[in-house]
Parts: sequence; C-alpha cells; structure tokens
Amino acid sequence: MLKVYIAAAFRRFSKRSDDNRAYGEVVDTKYISLLEKIEEVFLDFGFCTCLPHRDEGMWGKIYYDPGAISALCFRHVQTSDVVFALAEEGRGVHLELGYAAGLGNKQMLLMHREGTEPSTLLRGFSEDASPWNGITKGLTKAVTCSYINSDDLAAKLKTILVSEFGVPRKKEHNLGRTNVAIIDLGSHTIKLKVLSCCPGSYPKPIYAAKESLGIMGDVLQKGAFSTESIDKLLKLLASWQLECKRLLCTKVVVTGTAALRKASNASMLIEAIKKDLSWDLTIISPEKELDYVFEGVKATFMDRTKLAVLNLGGGSTQLGIGDTLTPSERYLFEFGTRQLTEKWPWRGPMSAAAYNELVSYVKGQTTSVLVGKRASSADKMVHTGGELDFMLRCRLPLTISKSSPIHVSEISVQDFSRFSEQFSRLPPDHVAKEFGLDPAWASGSVASNVIALCIAESIGANAIIPSNCNISDGLLYEALHS
Repeated sequence: MLKVYIAAAFRRFSKRSDDNRAYGEVVDTKYISLLEKIEEVFLDFGFCTCLPHRDEGMWGKIYYDPGAISALCFRHVQTSDVVFALAEEGRGVHLELGYAAGLGNKQMLLMHREGTEPSTLLRGFSEDASPWNGITKGLTKAVTCSYINSDDLAAKLKTILVSEFGVPRKKEHNLGRTNVAIIDLGSHTIKLKVLSCCPGSYPKPIYAAKESLGIMGDVLQKGAFSTESIDKLLKLLASWQLECKRLLCTKVVVTGTAALRKASNASMLIEAIKKDLSWDLTIISPEKELDYVFEGVKATFMDRTKLAVLNLGGGSTQLGIGDTLTPSERYLFEFGTRQLTEKWPWRGPMSAAAYNELVSYVKGQTTSVLVGKRASSADKMVHTGGELDFMLRCRLPLTISKSSPIHVSEISVQDFSRFSEQFSRLPPDHVAKEFGLDPAWASGSVASNVIALCIAESIGANAIIPSNCNISDGLLYEALHS
C-alpha cells in the first residue's frame, strides 16, 4: 500500500494561547475540512495517509517542542511514497518539499489556490521543466497544479493521480467511515472513546469522556461492587449510550480489567448491563490484554517483521514476541511501575547507587523469566502506552524506523540506556516543567524506563520503537475485522 504525506500550512491557521509556544491549536473548521477532504481522495485511491496536523498532536492540542515535531514530520516524509502539498504560503511546507526532493525517490504533487503562487524554485523539481525527450532530467516526479476551490481541488487531484501518476482508483472501495465506541471500565476511571475509522487512515477521535467512580474501592474493601456503585455505573453508561446513538456508532465495545476480575459479583454487573443496555461486557485477562495491545501494534506493520511488544502498567508488565497478529510467546511479570516507585521513590535526583540498585533488581526479575523460559530474541521492541508522546516531549534523538507507516521512530537501546540514567538524575519538578509532563504521571517514568531497558537488553533488541498504541487499538482492530 502506498503512503502519502499531506503537507500544508499549520502555524498560520493555529491560535496561540501561550506566546512562549511556537504554535497553537488549529481551530479553523473550514481548513480542517479541506485537509480531510484531500485525505479522503487519497483513501479512495487505496493510499494509507499521514495528515500530521491531526495524526501527530491532534491539530495542536498536544504540544511538542518544534525540534521534536519537525524531526518526526521529516521521518514521515522519508517513509512516504508520495508527498502532496498545498504549496501556497506555509514556510514549513517548502522545507518539507525541499527535504523530499533531496531524497530523490519521492513522487510530488504540488497544488496552490489560484491567485497565490508557490516558490519559483519548486518548478525546478519537475521532470516537465525541460521539453526534450529521451534525456535524463528533473530531480523527481513532480506535478504542479492550481485550483479554484475545494471541489475543484478534489476533482483535479483525482485526475492527476490517474493521468500523471498512473494510480488506479481502488475498485469497490467503500469510503463510508465506521464509528466505533470503546468503553473501558477501569479500576478508578471509566472511559469512553469514539473513533471514526477508514482503511488507510489513522483512527480519528471524535468524542471522549471519562468519569472517576473508583469502583476498585468497593472491591478492595468488600470484595464486591456495592449496589450504589452498580447503579451509578449503569446511569453513566445509559447516558453514554445516547451519545453513541447520536454519533451513529455501528459497534460499541465494553471491557473491564482488574476490578472486574477481582469482584465476586462481577457477573451481576455483566447481566445488568446486558439487560438494561443490550451491551456485552468482556472481562479482559492480563494475557488477553497483551494480545490486544500486540495486535494493535502489529497491524500497523506491513510485513512479517518479528517484534517484541511491551505492555507496561502500574501493577504488572507483559511482553509478547511474534511475527503475526498474535504473539507466539507471552511473558508476564508480576511487577510494574507502582511497586518499583514505592521501593525506589523519585522525589529528587536519584543517586547513582539507588539507580544501579533499581536496574540490578529489574534485570534480575526480567532475566529470570525470559532466560528461564528461553525467550526468543527480537531486533526491535515496541514500547507502548504513550511512549512516543513521552519521548517526543523529552526531545530524544529518535531515528527513522521503516517497517510501519505509523511507527516511524526508534532509538537505539544503547542511547536509551544513556537517557534512562541521565533522566533519573534530574529533579522531578524540573522534568515536569522542562518537558511538559504531568508530575503525577511522570513519577513512574524512571521505573518505566528501567523496565523497558532491562527487557530490551534481555531479548537482545537493538532498538526501541516508542508507540502511543494501547489496548484500545487492538479492540478497535478486532471490532473492524470481526
């Protein structure tokens, strides 16, 4: 499947609430609609797409340091087959085009609104710059075209893809999007996420809600859910069911994890949800949770690359290894960041002795499981659960990863080891301020780094691929393919 990178102005259409930031959030709905209309054309021709404005930072809602986000965009350009650009006034767009042209192996499609004119130098990209036949010419395959409005743009784009690029329109391709709702009954927080999905495109979040009901408190105190907690939960789910209907969700996936696994009357809650809402609730075991995370990650890789996928949480850690959508090897570790943080709290710069003691303990725990069970080696380990966001915020020097159109970044295990140690030496309040991290969440990041490092080293991985995928991605994949 061909990948297209959609380049267009960002900052000019963003609204900054903080002058210290390089850009703000894109709030121009007409501009958002235009970019997504362009994406729909490419999807209709069977491309997978990268619309960085939305896919990497949610239109600027998530802020990254300019160096980190620009480097990520260049990695997406490098892993794309076609670079499309609204080559009008955005300075960043012209940098992306220059980078793409310098690579020498990209097809480029440059469009600009009538009345505007792209840089004169862009004309030099095109093979059409010379009238002579049979002579090697041009830097790359590039087409430049003007348009009047969004409808004219879409029509001309379709024509160019067929006539100039020779891309056949995908037959019997149904462009209708599927809206899927995923509800997670967590131990403390109940979450709803509604995603609009189309093959080839990143799932597009269109609605999200969460409520803290603390249902695990009942289980810890009494071993079961109280009648009051069940009533509150049913009332909340009923209100969310109305939202799902309003958003025309074709599928609703409802899952529960630790609290439901431990509650003696979980079956009562399951039956009540089925009776009142006609929804099936699935209780996910740690093993199945790993399968979903693994599937969500592996589905983004285009070949049968052997991967290790790490699912790391507060109470437990899981590792899957395999080259298909289901891991052929599963390893469960009975510890997570919570236990390690309690024993080695990160309240200030960690001493070298404390850090080495932490590494030694984790290495002993992970090695005993992986070596004892003769785990296979894997060249790459994918570190899931918001780790791409974490590494981008921390401005790690990520390099290109070429096996997935979504996972285009990696860091060598050797460099990650250096980062992990240096990170532990910093004061937590400095880290939170410098890198824009939530202090409460960041408290477990030293432990998380050490766990990832020790497991990567134990399986002989050369690089760690950071990923924002989580269990929702596997649940979504299964919902769309069942």
